[in-house]
Amino acid sequence: MDNFCKAIELIADFVTAILGFWAIWGLIRHRKKIGAFVRLLGHSLVNERIRRIRGTLTRLGELNYGVKEERKEIIAILGELAGMIRTFAKRNSDFQQKYDELIKYTTTGSEELSEAAKRRIAEEINCLLDDQALAAALNLMEDTNGSKT
Repeated sequence: MDNFCKAIELIADFVTAILGFWAIWGLIRHRKKIGAFVRLLGHSLVNERIRRIRGTLTRLGELNYGVKEERKEIIAILGELAGMIRTFAKRNSDFQQKYDELIKYTTTGSEELSEAAKRRIAEEINCLLDDQALAAALNLMEDTNGSKT
């Protein structure tokens, strides 16, 4: 019975080794497809983040700074936006400027904030998001097809 168990173990180890080599061969053979999938997944994550930020900008646009009861909500949403664009701010100086401006408005209070400033910030962030989405799409295409000049 002991020899039978050792034979089964040997067969199991042999099958495991064959399947391991087969898996490695498959990864090497299909590395371009796997890379394309990972790039597409990254692009989708960036687009999802942009979609969430735009939703928050829509909520901000529905509020009016002229209504005193809505001012605290506006400042809270500006803080939320600052948190949402922080990752973009690490890689892009334009986002960093908007991030710093949002932090200033959320920490110093509402003395300098107005309806016009709120709308300007929202539109500037929207434009930056458009640029970010375009850059991500171009990056995906260049990675797939090679760089175009």
